Amino acid sequence: MSRNRKIYYLAPDSNTPSWGLGIIYHHVLALSEAGYNAFLVHEKAPFGLDWIEVKVPTLYWDQSIKINPEDIVVVPEVKVNLKGLKQLKCRKILFVQASSFLFEMLPENETHISLGFESAIGIMPHMMPIIEQFTSLKADMVRPFIAPYFIKDENNLHERSKSILIFPKFYQQDFGIVRRVISDKLEKVNPKGVTGIFKSKWKLIELKGKTHKDVAKLMQEATFFIATNTFESFNASCVEAMSAGCISICYEGFGPRDYMVNGKNAFVFPNNEAYRLSNFVFDLIDNFDAKQEELKRVREEGYKLASTYNYQETKTQLINFFELKYQAS
Repeated sequence: MSRNRKIYYLAPDSNTPSWGLGIIYHHVLALSEAGYNAFLVHEKAPFGLDWIEVKVPTLYWDQSIKINPEDIVVVPEVKVNLKGLKQLKCRKILFVQASSFLFEMLPENETHISLGFESAIGIMPHMMPIIEQFTSLKADMVRPFIAPYFIKDENNLHERSKSILIFPKFYQQDFGIVRRVISDKLEKVNPKGVTGIFKSKWKLIELKGKTHKDVAKLMQEATFFIATNTFESFNASCVEAMSAGCISICYEGFGPRDYMVNGKNAFVFPNNEAYRLSNFVFDLIDNFDAKQEELKRVREEGYKLASTYNYQETKTQLINFFELKYQAS
């Protein structure tokens, strides 16, 4: 593919830490490092993220951007309602990081084809047939990766704090149930002579209002991580926890089915089993010492799995996509 052709990645103007947005930034970084004319495009100047240190060439939609017919515009599935997108005459690629949001922002009486998209990029195996069937676009996969500052390779559970992290993604009902049930149990006064979890020093920490690096540090210190999301196509936080040596406990959702195996590299529950999941957590911490071998094995397998989601692999797949898809056009 000609390096003169420009590639524009549209990005939401949101400062809420989101690794999906981080992936968009890193796509532009990877293409720039490979010698492509790649640009990030936010909606309004002078927007910029304050939680990510990646510096990439940045333009703004509300300013004059000359986009030629041979140029490529990559549009996240949540930005397909951007004003003027349909009238834009260029090559358009749909970038899907959450299949549950595939139609969330699609304007009424429009399809991805009618908006001018010619192909799509997905991030996980289960997404490819979904994208192709429901958008009629040919889809290629470029896997995501985990930020390297999460990585901590050590296997001694007793060196970690007796803390359980819980992620409040959109405050789903199940999150509220699990948070309340576990926090109530851990805070209950221990009756005289009773041993078990109520006498422990375990604490529940909600990952609310934290920076991405704050979350990384907490995951490197904690023992368990709970995610009750049912709609994530990757569920990056579970893999981030794995890479930090923290054991993931989650619903099967969408994405985890592609890489998580219950009892092997994580503990995975059917969706909406909030009370069953909570009881499992109680059993883990009540019998923590007796379960050391099992937990050590799950952590090692989780770390091994997480290490496959690295920047270099993402970069290689991304460059291959553009070279193969546009080498003769």
